[in-house]
Amino acid sequence: MNSLVLIFVCLALGKLLATKFAKSNFGSPTDFIRSLNMLVIQVALPCLIFDKMHAQEFSKNAIFPILSPVIVLIVTAIIVVLCGLKFKWSKATIGCLILLCGTSNTSFVGIPLLRALMGEDSIGIALWVDQANLLLLFTAGLVIANFCSGTENSASFIVKNLLLYRPVQALILALILKPFPLPELITYNLSVFGGLLTPLTMIAVGASLRIPKESGIYKLFSIGLSIKLIIAPIAVYLIGYFLFKLDPTVFKISTLQSAMAPMVTATIIAVDKNLHPELANLLTGFGIPISFISVTLWSLLAF
Repeated sequence: MNSLVLIFVCLALGKLLATKFAKSNFGSPTDFIRSLNMLVIQVALPCLIFDKMHAQEFSKNAIFPILSPVIVLIVTAIIVVLCGLKFKWSKATIGCLILLCGTSNTSFVGIPLLRALMGEDSIGIALWVDQANLLLLFTAGLVIANFCSGTENSASFIVKNLLLYRPVQALILALILKPFPLPELITYNLSVFGGLLTPLTMIAVGASLRIPKESGIYKLFSIGLSIKLIIAPIAVYLIGYFLFKLDPTVFKISTLQSAMAPMVTATIIAVDKNLHPELANLLTGFGIPISFISVTLWSLLAF
């Protein structure tokens, strides 16, 4: 309960600070949000990944968590393409919805929410989902984004983007150093900086909440969130339930991670590729607070 309260306090604080920035000479709310996101991506998330993955042992329990993001992306792509053909959506809209609804916010939102709902012990498995989700975004996700925007799609371009991403570097370093114990001084500092993930992320999310002016966008928003928050986790739940013999905790964590809101990094890519930027920002900005309710309901009703 304390963790959930912290999340909502940070959301309110983010909105308040964004309003203050808009009336001050310190910079725009966009600059404020960008600074927070940079701190998360460059410091907090890499420290958390290194801390948890260095201690995490790979086992057969990691197989389904690693596969679950693939299920989400495939199911989303099929539904979005079929809807796009039926409703005659542009290639940019189709690309935006596949990218945003086919990847999950498994780190910025997933880790704080799972920590609040299931405790610290859930984070190890949650990070297997997160890293698979991240890898999928920077491979299949980039291919889809580039195809829909008509930009470069070479293997070297994709690998370069993946290896330059700080959380991926933290994962690689954690795996290389796994055989060696870390001094307490290092683990303590990793834990402290990793603990910044929740407040920094939620303040940034609160600061980004805005009501769009384009009325026609709400239909796309509703379809996108229905896929992301309801249909995708149902697919993961059914496949996990009928095809895999899973530890109940692993099953629950994998399903809840698949039910998280759209991914912030996917939004950045969609905006950069001009794949319906307003829809991308709307799906993330309002999808995140809505997912707090939907994921909590998933946790209470499905398990």
